[in-house]
Amino acid sequence: MEGIKGLTIWDAYVNVLIEQGITKLFGMVGDGAGLIEAAHKKEGLNIFTARDQRIAVGMAMGYAQVSGDPAVLVTSPGPGIANCMMGVLEAYSAAVPLIIISNATARDIRGEGAFQETNSIAMMQSMTKWCYRVEHSEKALWALRRAVFMAINGKPGPVYLEIPDDLTYQELSSELLWDADKKSLHEQGPIFSQPEEQSIYKVFKQLTEAKRPIILLGGGCQHRPFVSELTISLAEAHGLAIFTTASGRGIIDERHPYAFGSVGLYTLPQIKKLLFEADLIMAIGTQLEETALMGWKEAFSNTFFVHIDCHYESLERSVHANHRLLGDAQLFLQNLWRISCEDMNCGINNKNEWIKRMKEVKQEVLSVWSEIEDVKAPVRSILKGIEREFGEYVILVQDNGLHDMWGYSYPVYTVAPPGRTVVPGEQTALGLPMGISLGAKIADRKANVIALLGDGSFEMGYSAVGSAAEHQLGITFIVINNGGFSWPRFQQSMSGMEIGCCFQIQLDYAALARSVGGYYAKLTTLNEYQVALKEARLYTKQNKIALLELVVNWDQDLPITVMMQYGNKG
Repeated sequence: MEGIKGLTIWDAYVNVLIEQGITKLFGMVGDGAGLIEAAHKKEGLNIFTARDQRIAVGMAMGYAQVSGDPAVLVTSPGPGIANCMMGVLEAYSAAVPLIIISNATARDIRGEGAFQETNSIAMMQSMTKWCYRVEHSEKALWALRRAVFMAINGKPGPVYLEIPDDLTYQELSSELLWDADKKSLHEQGPIFSQPEEQSIYKVFKQLTEAKRPIILLGGGCQHRPFVSELTISLAEAHGLAIFTTASGRGIIDERHPYAFGSVGLYTLPQIKKLLFEADLIMAIGTQLEETALMGWKEAFSNTFFVHIDCHYESLERSVHANHRLLGDAQLFLQNLWRISCEDMNCGINNKNEWIKRMKEVKQEVLSVWSEIEDVKAPVRSILKGIEREFGEYVILVQDNGLHDMWGYSYPVYTVAPPGRTVVPGEQTALGLPMGISLGAKIADRKANVIALLGDGSFEMGYSAVGSAAEHQLGITFIVINNGGFSWPRFQQSMSGMEIGCCFQIQLDYAALARSVGGYYAKLTTLNEYQVALKEARLYTKQNKIALLELVVNWDQDLPITVMMQYGNKG
């Protein structure tokens, strides 16, 4: 086979990625002769490097979560892959489409103790949808196309490819490129499946008979263009109370009279009552993981439960469903709406009491939680300040510590499109949200990206501040400085002990912010909040970072939802 002079696997990969419409590469440079270097020589790909692979994988995640497109993460053998694993684990948990590509030990010296040799396939296999080592050059382009297909179809997730070093120097045969798929992702994928018609009619019948129905949208409903409109139309036609999971926030305007925020650990007590009063719950595009079920799982035993998801493994995993439908969220909602329009007698006459009840709960929760002006509630106050100063177009990147959980609770923090939140999956890796905030800003330059996280998480990922400045990403980092790891401290306090939770020496946040030309403020009073948020908005509009240090006591302003779930233990 005649080779194409100078065209290597990395060159071919760059061409295929551009053809597929994948334009963003994330990573940390390695030995200097890999995919990043090949992409640098070719127009059409944007390269975003970090100083730490953990930040790079967070950037790739954040970009994919906000844009809905797959992201390519470039890494290297041994410690490079090991450093990425925390983020890959989180991406697998959160169903984020990442295409991870690495060079690897050459084929002829494999097993002989080569530099940085490791069995990375075995390391990555349990936390990816698909792993593959390219052993022959004629499989290289097939492997990349297969990786893209696997990452975006069914339940999205990370995939892993590795290319032995000796293959990367071979010139490719021209015949290999003839077989390349010239269609972009936007032309050919992903593939969506539709639940069977008979099952949708059964759900429709159950919905018309229900008197207190609820619809629950998960993260799998993000990036489907008509889900919001269809959900609101169905809710108004059938009297549905609308909930989301934490990862589903931003699909529905939470100011709608039928919308009640997220379920699980984060649901305020006034709203949680609706979940126990329901006689029908339809959950769509959610894995129903542990935190999404906290505090109300027992409600399923007294209601008719319908579960719709694109992947069969998400069904019957944590809760038994009366109806299980395999298929795409939007196609299900489209067909349910079509059937509703065909049967104009479906009406909401039997939902009048439920609609009245929803109105009562909405008024109650807004009167109790929507306005916070008490200095004793610093986290809630800063969240309300974000709403007032930055408006609707906010992407709130959240951690999963202790105080920041207030940001998950409507209406303490209200989400309205085009704003949304970006939250961790079930693994909740500390430090990762720092990189995720960078990727979110890359995906949506017009958005006000705000990362709300604890001091422990910030210190595990603060190299992201330098990368944000280098890439001119205007991001506001709000660090809740409670003097250490407050979540384990909270847990230990119930046993009357404390070890390893309190930071004796703290990072100089002011020096860090100013070293990259950013804005810094230490917040202790409400007046300082307002001034600092205004300055942060102005700095980020100039593509500079802002770092706000919100000082709280570790046991101050504890989320009520946490106290309800854990406060009586110990």
